[in-house]
Amino acid sequence: MSNISKFSWVDAIIMFFNLVCVHVGLFLACLILEDIGSLGDHVEKYGYNLIGASAAAFAIFYLYGICNVGKGRRLQSIIVSVFLSIFTYTAGSLLISVCFDVLNWSAAVYFMAFIFQFGLITLILYLISSIHKHLFSNKKVLIIGETMQDGRILEHKIQNLVNGSVEIVGYLHETDWQKNKHVLDSSDVVLVQSNFTGKDELMSYCALKGKEVLVIPEVSDLLTLNADMQQIDDLLVLSVKPPKLNQAERLIKRLFDIVVSLILLVILSPVLLVIYLSVSFTSPGSAIFKQVRSGLNGTEFEIIKFRTMIDNAESISGPMLATTKDPRITKIGAILRATRLDELPQFLNVLKGDMSLIGPRPERPFFVEQFMQTIPTYSYRMTVKPGITGLAQVMGKYNTTALDKHRFDLMYLRQYSLLLDLKISFQTILIVLSKEQAEGVKVTNTIPNLQESANNI
Repeated sequence: MSNISKFSWVDAIIMFFNLVCVHVGLFLACLILEDIGSLGDHVEKYGYNLIGASAAAFAIFYLYGICNVGKGRRLQSIIVSVFLSIFTYTAGSLLISVCFDVLNWSAAVYFMAFIFQFGLITLILYLISSIHKHLFSNKKVLIIGETMQDGRILEHKIQNLVNGSVEIVGYLHETDWQKNKHVLDSSDVVLVQSNFTGKDELMSYCALKGKEVLVIPEVSDLLTLNADMQQIDDLLVLSVKPPKLNQAERLIKRLFDIVVSLILLVILSPVLLVIYLSVSFTSPGSAIFKQVRSGLNGTEFEIIKFRTMIDNAESISGPMLATTKDPRITKIGAILRATRLDELPQFLNVLKGDMSLIGPRPERPFFVEQFMQTIPTYSYRMTVKPGITGLAQVMGKYNTTALDKHRFDLMYLRQYSLLLDLKISFQTILIVLSKEQAEGVKVTNTIPNLQESANNI
């Protein structure tokens, strides 16, 4: 259960060890491959650049979220994050070395340093992950909710996140917790919905008992993020401003979109050509797929993607979301969807100004109307341009519900910054290479209904 927005002292310790590993890895590579006589000169020259190298490594590790992967996460997640972080750092070091004629080590030194750095940091994070799991493996979580089905879903979300390092003691209906305070007393953490009518009383009781409470927020809770506290006579009020970017933020975001999109389109042009030809030759119809989506303030635009389904797939079925093993998806389309490569043409939408690199994903007007009927605040997400990727895509999964994605979109709007956009950009790369975000929630009957158990005694 990692903290989304704060950089804790534990993160600082992990970051310190990571930076030490970066410098130790490079020193070991030089010690093995460089001439002993010139090693002193290299070390002295590197010393002058130590602060810059550390700052660059810190920024890369932060943007890839490498501190979080050490806390109860799967080994695969650790390996992917460390590999991408060290690869980015090494590639940047080589580029700077060539362009500015500094730190002129051979490619062999950089390659061996990469191996040492990757191995050392992976080992450090794995050890931290194991220690974290050992220290918190006995944490007992009680779920209080409206239905048993909700309890089962929440159970598996928690177990998937912390990799089995906590114990779910059971589920209580929100009206029954007062009759079963002995169960709450034996728990360490209580998980509740924000709309739980007895939430205030429960939280007061948990505070007296020293219990941590995890609250699944309602939309109204998220709208008060970063709200200003004001006083009207003897009344304390929260000033909740519309979740919109100011003029300076919009300008910075637009410049960022244009520069990054142009660079990526140039770099990825060979990949775009290969995909275009592959789609064209393997299935009839145009390789480019255009579809109407709802954008800023509900304005409709045509999104550009590589076609992943058979031509005119919805001519019979009508508008419908893609399903697992959807027969309409082509073989090439399945690969493109799994790697998100079908989204690459949307950089053209970004250049046109219809979209941004980062923002809530655009939905079709047909589905927007449905969502607005069930989620009254759904229109809030259309106060900014839609994005190729967003916080909901980084924090959620493929089958995350529209309401849960909406929560993340609102959190993005309330906490927007260029740094957050950069972090989402880098962590999107992790999502593309990670299988975790594509996994569904497997619902079973493992969680006990504690009220039923009490009634049977």
